[in-house]
Amino acid sequence: MMTMEIQDPEAYFYAARHLAKLGEVDRAINWFQRSVAGGYFCYPAMAADPWLRAAKKGSGFAKVMKQAENQHRRAAAVFSKLHGERMLGLAE
Repeated sequence: MMTMEIQDPEAYFYAARHLAKLGEVDRAINWFQRSVAGGYFCYPAMAADPWLRAAKKGSGFAKVMKQAENQHRRAAAVFSKLHGERMLGLAE
C-alpha cells in the first residue's frame, strides 16, 4: 500500500499519473479521485496528459475526469466574472 504524508492534491495527481504510467490503473484512479476531491482540477492538463492513457480505460476514471472538467469550468467562469485577466494584466 502506498502512503503519503503529503496533503497536497496536486501531489496526488502526480502520484496518480505515475501509477497509471506503471500500469497500476485502479490505484491511479484512486489517487486521481483524491486529487480532484482535494481541489486540484487543472482539466486541460489532465485531459492532455499522455501518462493517464492507461487510467482512461479504468472503471471510474471518466466520472472523475468529468468532475475535474466541471470544477475547472466553474472556476474559469468565476475568474472571468471577476475580471481576473484584467487584474493579472493579461487583458488590455
